[in-house]
Amino acid sequence: MEKQSVVKESQVQFDFFGEPVTFSGLTQSNTATSIKAMAAVDSFQLAVVTKGLTCYGGGEEAGLETQSIHAVAMSWTEALRFTTVWNQANTKQSAPMLAVISVAPVLAQAGTAYVKHLDTLLKNTKPVAPGFPIVQMYDTAQRAASAMNAIHLNDRERLHLRALAYLLKDEHATALAVLLRLLRTCPGDVLALSLAMDIAHTIGDKKAASRYAIFDFLIDKARQSRSLQF
Repeated sequence: MEKQSVVKESQVQFDFFGEPVTFSGLTQSNTATSIKAMAAVDSFQLAVVTKGLTCYGGGEEAGLETQSIHAVAMSWTEALRFTTVWNQANTKQSAPMLAVISVAPVLAQAGTAYVKHLDTLLKNTKPVAPGFPIVQMYDTAQRAASAMNAIHLNDRERLHLRALAYLLKDEHATALAVLLRLLRTCPGDVLALSLAMDIAHTIGDKKAASRYAIFDFLIDKARQSRSLQF
């Protein structure tokens, strides 16, 4: 008799910065995959927030600058693969925060038209392995954003997904407002700050994210020193 996998409600893993990422629909067979997924998106997240400074290797023949670009591309590819696997339609497993990390940065900088163009190109690529789903960033991000009110997610994830939902509608200014609200409640959220700065640059309001970055840094320091009462 074939053994059936027991589906767990959800499990929280922590990214490189110590922020929680919720995986739901975990089974004995996919728990290991969730750990690999976290490692993959961590690598890309570091590339995003450092603007590629953590990436190196590959494309040596084309020079140092291309090596970094090549490494970022490889990192993004892995992140998108795991994001796709964990956020497929009609499955019990999901990890919507993976879509925020993998898709929100390109939406913040280039908008939905560019993402949909990339999806058109991706439709014509061969899957990594037989039966592996084709990567479609826009659809995957939409499914992730639709889970923004899920009770098993934490407040930080909900706000990130709300911002993602606005980015999917090219409402960058509203997405920025959500991220700045997130930075007030979660000082030190490096991903939120990186996205906010990218969006601020896109809409021509560079001072906004920098202003909140300084504000949150001071508030965080004040909390640590207990010099202010909150």
